[in-house]
Amino acid sequence: MVRARIYEQPASPYRRLMKFAGCEYADLRNSVSRDRLEETLSYLASEGVYLTVGEYEGKQEVVRGGRFTLFEQI
Repeated sequence: MVRARIYEQPASPYRRLMKFAGCEYADLRNSVSRDRLEETLSYLASEGVYLTVGEYEGKQEVVRGGRFTLFEQI
């Protein structure tokens, strides 16, 4: 499901966040196998892979690390 809904969807904001965090599909799959889902999700959140309600609704720009927005080219 993650591959189809995130990695294969160019417009997915989560795809851009995963790319920003340097997490390819194989990395995610390996992390879930090794560390389990909850640990993997905690790690991704610490790396900026999340959306606040305001960001999700388009009311706030998505900025991570003071240098990345979803609207700029990675």
